[in-house]
Amino acid sequence: MIYLINDNPAKSGKVKRWIYLPHAFAAFLLLVFLLAVYSNSFYGDWHYDDFANIVNNRHIQIKDYSWENIKHCIYGLEQKNPSRPLSFLSFSGNYYFFGLDVFSYHVVNFILHYLAACFLFLFLLQTLQLPLIREKYTGIAYPLALSATLFWALNPVQVTSVAYIVQRMAVMAGLFCIVSMFFYLQARTAESSIRSGIFYGLCAVAGVAAVLSKENAAMLPVSIFIYDLFLIAGFNKENIKKYLKLAFGPVLFIVIAGFIYTDISAIPEDYKIRDFTMLQRLLTEPRVIIFYLSLLFFPINSRLTFLYDIDVSVSLLQPWTTLPAILFILTATVFAFYLARKRPLIAFCIIFYFLNHLIEGSVFPLELIYEHRNYLPAMLLFVPPAKFLCKISSIYLNKKTGMIIFACVMAILLAVMGSITYQRNSIIAADFLLWTDNIEKSPRLSRPHTNLGRIYYNKNMNREALSEYEKAVALNNFGAPQALAIQNYNLGLLYFKEGKDDLALNYFHESANVLPDFLQNTIHMARIKIRRNNIAEARLILAEKLEKYPGNAELMALYKQLPPAEGKGD
Repeated sequence: MIYLINDNPAKSGKVKRWIYLPHAFAAFLLLVFLLAVYSNSFYGDWHYDDFANIVNNRHIQIKDYSWENIKHCIYGLEQKNPSRPLSFLSFSGNYYFFGLDVFSYHVVNFILHYLAACFLFLFLLQTLQLPLIREKYTGIAYPLALSATLFWALNPVQVTSVAYIVQRMAVMAGLFCIVSMFFYLQARTAESSIRSGIFYGLCAVAGVAAVLSKENAAMLPVSIFIYDLFLIAGFNKENIKKYLKLAFGPVLFIVIAGFIYTDISAIPEDYKIRDFTMLQRLLTEPRVIIFYLSLLFFPINSRLTFLYDIDVSVSLLQPWTTLPAILFILTATVFAFYLARKRPLIAFCIIFYFLNHLIEGSVFPLELIYEHRNYLPAMLLFVPPAKFLCKISSIYLNKKTGMIIFACVMAILLAVMGSITYQRNSIIAADFLLWTDNIEKSPRLSRPHTNLGRIYYNKNMNREALSEYEKAVALNNFGAPQALAIQNYNLGLLYFKEGKDDLALNYFHESANVLPDFLQNTIHMARIKIRRNNIAEARLILAEKLEKYPGNAELMALYKQLPPAEGKGD
């Protein structure tokens, strides 16, 4: 079989010249499969956080790459600290060349996902040829690497990373992490110090790029550290003692990344915008991570949605699954270290999954659950099941029947998974379908109704929009005060459009109390004052905000439209 060509690095130079043929075949197969399942996603709508981060984000909508524009771009939405600068720069590149043409953004996301799959395959294939584990995987290295990569790349859970444009951030972090690990492996197995130095440099560049794409990539040095200990040096007492002395480097990297991205002192204050406490989040996240595992291995459409409705854990026993989830993760981690000496690859895959959920599953006041958080952690998750399939088939590897059985099983699994991914893409592609699907699967949540109402509003279907907004308020399950404030703004906008100014003002005021820096509230309150000929009040409202935001073009344009104050010239 062609996939056996590169299993033995001791083969002749003539054989090595053919080494790229199976690699090219794998790259081609990945491209065909991924194009097939993502072909219906390239014209997908903008969704949810796409609007704030891209469509309405003037900081990425640049017309030239002056330092001033680049600085605003990499400082993200809040313009306080660098915020995922490489991701935002990539969005600015899309805008610079193609404006808001959604097709170009989807194409870039797809290419990044494809490259991540290719590097994952190369990394796995090279790992399976390491001296410590080579003998265990003789004859199955290629099909194992390819199978595990396909299971990961085609998994329906990845749709919200690839087809939801703003989550290019997660894709870029995953891509650069696996590229960094691949180059690290090349450096550790290089035959000369020069080649080794070059690969270490590439590893460092890719690692920095990963962290500049999304914060969860900060665990990369720890992943590499454990990888080296388990799969290159070997997990034994002598190496453990030796590597513990080297642990300062990964820890220092994480600390530096933390200082760049996070104001630790602000974490308690940031929890005030959540409807859960830090302790409740820490108790809930183990259940979320176990739920992620269930989605990854049983990703049927009826279980997949965009916003999930999950009960917050208020104690170890409420809900009762809280304590078992914590114990499961602790047991799995301990078991992985127990396996590390005899089965280091399986052990590393287990630890890699939990390790790379650590940042987004810890004390930071993020929302509780999003599918795209699995993009990086799940990269090695399918190695154990792929190994099981390959081992079973290897019993009959030299027999025609065994090869046919293996091919049929793989074809069925990939066809089923690809079909679900394709169906999921068809839902994600259309904003209306996304939110109606979400309402059906998470009927207790308010935000899907808010977003569906927004769609109706934009289509001038005011009655339908009001109905959805009222359902959202009646459910009163927004997840955060800001989400309710946005709902109040939407209601204000609807009543403003219908000329019901008193109702509109009430909702704009309620929204502004929670979101004082959301300038659309101010702008529409000023427009109501102007419509009522209360020019002095409109001028006062606008002038107050202009003192804080002197560069806001919409505020300034509206202010300049006001007639001059009495007794003053132009």
